[in-house]
Amino acid sequence: VARSAQLPAGLKLPTVNGPMLLVADNPVAPGKKLLIVTGRTAQEVDQASAALVLGKTAMAGPAVRIGQIDIGAPRKPYDAPRWVPVDRPVAFKELIDTP
Repeated sequence: VARSAQLPAGLKLPTVNGPMLLVADNPVAPGKKLLIVTGRTAQEVDQASAALVLGKTAMAGPAVRIGQIDIGAPRKPYDAPRWVPVDRPVAFKELIDTP
């Protein structure tokens, strides 16, 4: 995971022209592959990372350029629906759907 200018020189990659996910041969370990998450800027690297983490991009071949991706609104602390509140006592009956 790095900007294209920071990637090791031994990698044989296509031209990086935006946020990209690439699979390349590992020059240090023949027979092994590397998953490369890259872009020209830090923002493009973040976009490529988000696409990978959110499963919003399918790869068909050794490289894919990421288009526009919407990661949604930022989450608020403790807003997951199944998390136990930490600001008050919790009764056991609140932890199951049908008490």
